[in-house]
This record gives sequence, C-alpha cells and structure tokens, in this order.
Amino acid sequence: MYTLEPRFFIPDTIIIDQFDEALEVLFVNKGSALVGYRLFHEQFWARLLKNRFIIGAYACATNKVSEFLYKPIDKVYGFAIKK
Repeated sequence: MYTLEPRFFIPDTIIIDQFDEALEVLFVNKGSALVGYRLFHEQFWARLLKNRFIIGAYACATNKVSEFLYKPIDKVYGFAIKK
C-alpha cells in the first residue's frame, strides 16, 4: 500500500462488479462512471459520477465485498492503491 498505479478503463466494461472483493482503492481523476446494482439478473443504474471520485474505499477498508456495479460511460483515468 505504498505506490499509486495508473489505471485506465474504456466504456462498456465493468470496473468493479457487485459482490466482488475490493482489492484496491481507485482514485479517478478524469472520466464518468455509472453506479448501479443487479437485481434478479437485471441491471439498474442509479447515479452518475463525474471527474474526481473514489471507488472501493469503504469495501477495501472494511474487508467487505462491493455492493454496487461501476461502469464507465467514457474513458476513465485514475490511480489505484492495492490492498
């Protein structure tokens, strides 16, 4: 947990899936992502995050799984710290 590693995500991929273990905290500098959840095999998107947001901090700090889906809608650039 000492170095920041660059991360890059393209649209229509999943950054962190629901119920996946969070192994890193992602600090996003530029880009937009949708936050949603999966219920009965359907995906619902609830919120749009824009420039400068953090993904996975709570799940990584408390050793829990991710409660939400994170999907980029444009190119997302950031840095990550591994657990």
